[in-house]
Amino acid sequence: MKSKVENISSVQRRLKLTVPREVVDKAFDSKYKTLQKKSKLQGFRAGKAPLFLVKKLYQEQVSYEVSENLIKGN
Repeated sequence: MKSKVENISSVQRRLKLTVPREVVDKAFDSKYKTLQKKSKLQGFRAGKAPLFLVKKLYQEQVSYEVSENLIKGN
């Protein structure tokens, strides 16, 4: 991960983080697979919901959690 700090003013800074695409894709795939095993969607047995439905329903939550984890370095 690359980081860059820009001085905007005497009290403001802008932080730019660059994470390789492979790392981001791997983090998303891992999170979706974990969520797929735990999800209980109507019409499917527990943990057997199709991945595309899990992605559609939980996209915003997963995006937030993955970005937070990547920024924190977990």
